[in-house]
Amino acid sequence: MKKIGNYFFPDTDIHFQRWVLDGEYQKKQRDDLFLKMNSIKTIKRICDIGGHVGTWSVPMAQYKDTEMIFAFEPNERVRECFVENTLPYKDKNYEYWTKTTKEGNYFKKFRKKINDSKIECYFDGDLEAKGKKFFSTGDLAVSYDDKLLAFSIDDKGGEYFTIFVRRISDNKIIEKIENTAGGVLWAYDDKSFFYRKHDSQKRPRKIFQHKLGTSINDDKLIFEEKDERFTCSIDTTSCEQFYIIETGEHTTTEVYFFHKSEKIFKPKLFIKREEGILYNIDSFNGYWYMHTNKKAEDFKVLRCKHEKLNDWDDFIPSKNGVLIGGLTFLKNWILRTEVSDALQKVFVRNVKTNKEEQLIFTDEKVISPGVALLQKDKNT
Repeated sequence: MKKIGNYFFPDTDIHFQRWVLDGEYQKKQRDDLFLKMNSIKTIKRICDIGGHVGTWSVPMAQYKDTEMIFAFEPNERVRECFVENTLPYKDKNYEYWTKTTKEGNYFKKFRKKINDSKIECYFDGDLEAKGKKFFSTGDLAVSYDDKLLAFSIDDKGGEYFTIFVRRISDNKIIEKIENTAGGVLWAYDDKSFFYRKHDSQKRPRKIFQHKLGTSINDDKLIFEEKDERFTCSIDTTSCEQFYIIETGEHTTTEVYFFHKSEKIFKPKLFIKREEGILYNIDSFNGYWYMHTNKKAEDFKVLRCKHEKLNDWDDFIPSKNGVLIGGLTFLKNWILRTEVSDALQKVFVRNVKTNKEEQLIFTDEKVISPGVALLQKDKNT
């Protein structure tokens, strides 16, 4: 078992449907899980995240003095039971959304120009899967200028993905990179993108940069994780000025960063990894923000100015019995979540006055509110 904040997660809980043939794999996983659970005196809350959540949820609900099980299975067919269409995300020039249908087995991606009625399907999972014995989508990312789609496909079941870059206007494939870990992140200038590669044990531990129109033999290794326990990923900051590389395992993380204007990308270490310490970094309006469990079992949020790196001040201090969540940034507001008494709450802070208050959505006592940005424009 692994503990993150106040929650225990079964570290054996994986998407194992490809390997389940006669149920023996499930039985071995379940037996291993309960062997580990027996070593923990008290388990109050457990998160059971796909696949086949019932395999875990039913017996765990009967285990010792467990109070609550959070269980969900993130696949296309289950999501369809809740919502047929996702709410559109309004980018700078287009609205983007996802749809699944009863007739198909895979999702479809749609978009339309803002204030226009013409809809185009720029990715059709059923069409891509046609004729393939196995089909799994790794990632999809549209370039910032809305002209190119990068997506990754595993059509063999080996968890090695081929990345394709398609020109949306004529559906022509212009780039192809095989044997990747699946993730794709466009560079801010749309002239290149980042992707990861597995080691021999299928752990993503290398990050490469590929420039459009060049040979993959010229791809630059941006980052390599040397510790076999750790895996790495790359993302962008909320201010859209930096790239963030996070490497870690269940209980320890380490972060590197570099600015988008650098001619040669060289990741710089933020804070050296420390066993048992989790932290992640974001940037907005001239500040770095760090969400961490260092000297804070249920996390806290610190911040420092860009020009005073690691000169941290408490932004959201730790609280006994309160799980502090991350931040969502708008131009004049900062939203965050926290969990206390097993209930999630949402707070909003006025950037100008620094005053914070809880958002009350209903008189109902038991709800689970959340925060999600549905548009690119943060001036809202």
